[in-house]
Amino acid sequence: MIVEQDGQLRAVGVSPTSHNLYPLQDRLIQGEPLRLQIVVEASTEVLAAIYQRQPSLRELIGGDWVHVIAKDPDSGEFSIFDPARGFVPWAGPSRPLPERARSGDWYRGHTDPLSPALIGERGI
Repeated sequence: MIVEQDGQLRAVGVSPTSHNLYPLQDRLIQGEPLRLQIVVEASTEVLAAIYQRQPSLRELIGGDWVHVIAKDPDSGEFSIFDPARGFVPWAGPSRPLPERARSGDWYRGHTDPLSPALIGERGI
């Protein structure tokens, strides 16, 4: 379990002698916070309506715990959700995504954060 103690995050809860299943036991955890980024192929109007109806989504997305990007199904344009402004058009450089048939083909052997990839066959 991860708990906050004196403004620091610590892993606690299991004895270090428990077959060393929890090597971070009682050690200070430091690192770069990661946020889940979700890309949804849907109109910004539909996604904004869902966001407004769901308190749990407002907490996660509005609290900047989860980042949401909409891909317009008609134009293919991307918009990024900003809790203060709603969906705003994305103006970054466009690069092709790496493609893999299965998700395991992309993440297998990696423990570090990976860039986005297109998983599955096109047109499905």
